[in-house]
Amino acid sequence: MFTAKTYEDVKKAVSFAAEHNIRLTLLNSGHDFLGRNDAPSGLSLDVSQLAGVRVLSSFTPSAQGAEAPLSEPNVITPGSGQAAVTFGAGVSTQQLNDALAPSNLFTLGAAHGSVKTAGGWGQAGGHAPLSSKYGLGVDQVLEYKVVTADGKLLVANKVVNADLFWALRGGGGSTFGVVVEATVKAYTSPKITVTNWWINATNAAEPDTSVLPAWRKSYVHLIGTGAGAFMADSLRTLAPDTGAYVNEAHFKNPNWKTDFWGTNYERLSEIKSQYDPNGLFWATPGINADHYEVQNGRVCKVTPVDSSMA
Repeated sequence: MFTAKTYEDVKKAVSFAAEHNIRLTLLNSGHDFLGRNDAPSGLSLDVSQLAGVRVLSSFTPSAQGAEAPLSEPNVITPGSGQAAVTFGAGVSTQQLNDALAPSNLFTLGAAHGSVKTAGGWGQAGGHAPLSSKYGLGVDQVLEYKVVTADGKLLVANKVVNADLFWALRGGGGSTFGVVVEATVKAYTSPKITVTNWWINATNAAEPDTSVLPAWRKSYVHLIGTGAGAFMADSLRTLAPDTGAYVNEAHFKNPNWKTDFWGTNYERLSEIKSQYDPNGLFWATPGINADHYEVQNGRVCKVTPVDSSMA
């Protein structure tokens, strides 16, 4: 286990794993029903200590990226523009919203406050108690800073590395690189009444993300805690063009490419191969996961790879 305290620590850990051909797994809050942050061997990179928060009255994407987070969160008076917040990947949903509260702002996050907004929650979709009003977690992201497999720290937003930015917003965590910092939208804090029942509404305002397309036309996100695999085929027959949320699905789903990413899978596979050609970031289920398999605790390349299934 290696705990990164700085972005430079992350770069060194990634470069070390790549140079020595060591299996690399990523750990943040540890909320992963599929156990993708756990491996019996290799290097586990913990990014939960990457802290800092900077509140912004507005945000304009640039090649340089957002200013670094502050060790002590600042307070702003929101204006007429879209407020935002930049924060380290180790900042939890609760910590982030506690930092935003003095500015009368909040940002979308998981229902459980200990989940890290910049981690696998947001990178794989990210549903939240207020998703019916504000959209998914991927819809909030304005920028990522990410360490890629070559050990470089890249800015990814709509004006620079736009393909990587698209892939990170829905393609899944532990796949394209190590996200060390994120900038997301912030909103005026609403007055709400919380219940345990809600329905998902289609978000047509900003669908330009790589998350499973079925999210955009679904009437409900069904969480069947007692359904088990025996009901999967029945549900697929009932709604064949929908899918499933990869963060809360069965890790042995035989139709994982279609169910988790739908028509976005082929493009995601191409981007994965571009930024991580040697499969340093391997998670299953995940993009190009079938290019490798575990043999005696080691991740080994499958040869040949069926190009029709890439």
